[in-house]
Amino acid sequence: APRISQFSAAQRTEIATLTRALMGVTGGVGGSEEVCQAGEQAYIEVALAGRASSFSRPCVGNTDAAGRLALRLSEIAGSRNEEELSRAAVVELLDADRAFAAKAAADGVPAAFSQFAADDALIVTSDSLSTGRAGVAARYQNWPEGARLEWTPETARVSERGDMGWTWGNSTYIAPGGERTRGRYVSIWTRDYEGNWRFAFDAPIQ
Repeated sequence: APRISQFSAAQRTEIATLTRALMGVTGGVGGSEEVCQAGEQAYIEVALAGRASSFSRPCVGNTDAAGRLALRLSEIAGSRNEEELSRAAVVELLDADRAFAAKAAADGVPAAFSQFAADDALIVTSDSLSTGRAGVAARYQNWPEGARLEWTPETARVSERGDMGWTWGNSTYIAPGGERTRGRYVSIWTRDYEGNWRFAFDAPIQ
């Protein structure tokens, strides 16, 4: 999901100075046209005093105004490499599954599945199929009073684009009388338009 960085007064002054320096350059502004073997690429859109320009850098460095601005913005925003982003996405998805389980514990299974289901969610068991948010809600509308479903995610993976992933874990169904049935589950998740994780597929594994 996009992250907004708040600048301090000193940082705003610094960025404004770098921007004025960049916009004051005419003609070519340097930068190699070859892709760096080890480095960062950047595309910058700048607007200042009614003027707007865009600059691309296949290899960002501090040898020209565009590169210096890109590097400083990256530092302030706390940019991370692909490996760090991948690890962060896995942690985020595991947290989403834990929040899903916490919602079930606090407000009941029907409320949790209704909240965390994607619009096109699919729940599959050995003898039933539920599709869409309405289908998920209908599936749990007659949930036995006093019954609980608890689960803990064990691992997760997220796609390179960061918009799809899966979790796997252990679950326990507790019947109203206290009998416990242990199992496992797998869930496939997608992000909604607001960047929130929603399960698109869920299946118990006995």
